[in-house]
Amino acid sequence: MDAAQQHPKVMQEAMSYAAYKIALGIDQYLAGFYTEASASNLVGTSGSPVTVTVPTQTNVGGGTTVYDELVVLAQFLTQSLVPRQGRFCVIPPWCKTHLTQDIRFTSFNTAEARASIQQYGFDPAGSDTSGSNTSGQGGPASDAYLGMIDNMRVYESVNAPHTGGSAAGTSGSQDAVIAGHPMAWTYADGVNKTEAYRPPLRFSDAVKGLHLYGAKVTRPYALAVAFLQKP
Repeated sequence: MDAAQQHPKVMQEAMSYAAYKIALGIDQYLAGFYTEASASNLVGTSGSPVTVTVPTQTNVGGGTTVYDELVVLAQFLTQSLVPRQGRFCVIPPWCKTHLTQDIRFTSFNTAEARASIQQYGFDPAGSDTSGSNTSGQGGPASDAYLGMIDNMRVYESVNAPHTGGSAAGTSGSQDAVIAGHPMAWTYADGVNKTEAYRPPLRFSDAVKGLHLYGAKVTRPYALAVAFLQKP
């Protein structure tokens, strides 16, 4: 009786976690395409990242804060004739910390940001009505969405590429910030097959499946990358 009662809950949780791991793997796969951005759309390099400054009220504008570098990425996209509608940017968690310390981001610099932050704070689950996820490929609203900077929807992701330096998120961490537009690449995926089965030598149920996906950058000019180092 106990087994019958617990079985549906265990399987449901296992399937939910499997879906999460699949999404995580796809996100990491797509993040790897940052290396294909046009050379003219780069801030710093993987070998010489820009060490950003911590935002203060005295260095606002014209500096090398995270906010400043995101604005430069938006400029690169504009110069490459990338449409404004649908632009996105993916940043690592430590960059999000810098943004929340920057008065230009937290003082409701756009009407959308003002409405979003007032209603949802900096974890606006459900506030992103564009249908974009962290890869810019479309999908449900994401709780990784932070707000808008210069027509770019900014997302926080642990899958933003860590390119070197110290451990991710610590002082000296070197990471790539990816900005772009969904037109930069093509993407396709599908669940080819799933089936329930009994693992050998166990009195238990399991589900296995084959999920296929792939992507290719077709417009490198629609991507821009900043190589940043945490101070």
